[in-house]
Amino acid sequence: RIMNQLRKRRVCLFGTSADPPTGIGGHLGIAKYLASMDAFDEVRILPVYSHMFGNKRGKQAPFETRVEMCTLLIKNVPKVT
Repeated sequence: RIMNQLRKRRVCLFGTSADPPTGIGGHLGIAKYLASMDAFDEVRILPVYSHMFGNKRGKQAPFETRVEMCTLLIKNVPKVT
């Protein structure tokens, strides 16, 4: 029991452009799969602020909008924030 209290949380960081975030066949399905794994205590979806590919920069929805869309997508998914 004491070991469980001392164990560090295992967090999966799922970086994505999320423009837009997709459903069960995409971002949501991946997040749910990761959350179902015993390897992680929590999955965090992290929309990128700026796309890594120069030809896509400036063409994305605003960062705040993509964060809000991700929040709505995963609001009822256990272990995913």
